[in-house]
Amino acid sequence: MANDYDKIFKENIENLIPFLARKVLGIDVDILIELPDDIQLTVERKPDFLKKVVPNDGSEPYLLHLEFQTALDKDMPYRMLEYYALLLRKYRLPVRQYIVYLTKNGGDKWEVKHDFGTCQFEYNQRSLQSFDYELFLNSTSPEEVLLAILANFKNIPPIEVAHRIITKLQELEPNHFSLGRYANQLVILSGIRNLDETTLKLLEDMPITDISLEDFYSYRKGMEKGMEKGVQKGMQQKQRGIITKMLQSNLLTIEQIADIVGVEVSVVVEIQSAIKSND
Repeated sequence: MANDYDKIFKENIENLIPFLARKVLGIDVDILIELPDDIQLTVERKPDFLKKVVPNDGSEPYLLHLEFQTALDKDMPYRMLEYYALLLRKYRLPVRQYIVYLTKNGGDKWEVKHDFGTCQFEYNQRSLQSFDYELFLNSTSPEEVLLAILANFKNIPPIEVAHRIITKLQELEPNHFSLGRYANQLVILSGIRNLDETTLKLLEDMPITDISLEDFYSYRKGMEKGMEKGVQKGMQQKQRGIITKMLQSNLLTIEQIADIVGVEVSVVVEIQSAIKSND
């Protein structure tokens, strides 16, 4: 599932970054300039998010580097130092680094300092659960509203928070395809807090598309567990059934279906051809 979380943030990051920078990181990003995010010297590293920031006040531009984490990693200080050195060498600009935890990890210590003997190094970290969920819920951007499921619920029952998030997404995205996309992302993100079953129950009667979210989600979980051949064959049949429903709904492009289900475009094209030949 970690790859699913990572994929969601990479899909949504362009819309999220002004809000995250201002409300979570406490910085103004002003003008953002696209940079290649593959750093290739003798090793290759790909940051979760990398942009050049040009402040409006005329101060020196800098690189903004973000990493999203769901768990503590004892190697994180070394990874961040490695990123820092590679970025500094390549761009010759100051580097501001942040780890954004999608769980309680990271605590309340926002600045992290490490002493490697002859090298002193520091970066920043934030935990989304340190922030009030209403900060995200009150946004007019669906990508930002989704983050409410990872924030501080303030003793409000999780099912109530999930219901509020779904209601807000319905208000912001009446389009069935867009709403379905965000609903799928909400289910995956809610799994970080073991709230995926709660979220699924709330979504069961929601007329998003002809696709069963529960079937789709159980398919994804089954594939991730590494099924034996016989069971995996059944999962592949289920996959074909889901893709067939998506094609017949006429709501999604072939590329969108491939992206959502996590298959190659050629697989969707093959199933589409089979449907046409049977008509």
